[in-house]
Amino acid sequence: MNKTDSRDWKTPLGYYETAIEELRRTQEELQAELQNIREIQSDYANLKAELKATKQELEATQAELKATKQELETTKADLKNTKQVIENSLIKIQKYADSAITEIASVKDGIKNGSIVAHKALMLRGKDDKNWIRFRQLDSVNHHCLQVWRIDDTWHDDIRVKAASLLQARDDQHWMRFHYMKDGRYDTYCVWQRGDIWHHTVRVGAADKLRP
Repeated sequence: MNKTDSRDWKTPLGYYETAIEELRRTQEELQAELQNIREIQSDYANLKAELKATKQELEATQAELKATKQELETTKADLKNTKQVIENSLIKIQKYADSAITEIASVKDGIKNGSIVAHKALMLRGKDDKNWIRFRQLDSVNHHCLQVWRIDDTWHDDIRVKAASLLQARDDQHWMRFHYMKDGRYDTYCVWQRGDIWHHTVRVGAADKLRP
């Protein structure tokens, strides 16, 4: 008697074994598909998270761009205002400069034509920028004493006045100065008025010495 082969699907046993084998393969395929689906779901979740993060970054970038744009507009407005202020300042400075130049030119002309004379100065320059002649004090008889003041704040009593060509008279238009030699031996001083006019009306009240 021949033994029936269980792998023969035509027999009931073979049919069941074949069905079980196909079911096993189908189950393996389903598990593989399920694994693929799980991987796809994981990839989708990761992609979704990345998209969400990208969206947040994009929104943050847009907000930053908006703020930067507002700052840029504010900066442009400030620059415009600053430019206007600078232009106004330059106009004022130019006006002041023109006025100063005009005034300086007027002073120069006044000095040249004699209408302006320097009346006073706090110090007179000595031999260099470190030595200056200035008022020191009044002496016991109320004389104004001038001394040499140095920049180290020391005083030196070594002033010598050698000569002066003019002595101011009643105003800036009249000056006493040497005019001529009389009889070949007398130094004659007269009052000289601007315009080269001479007046022989000098009166000396009191003096220790008048150097010829």
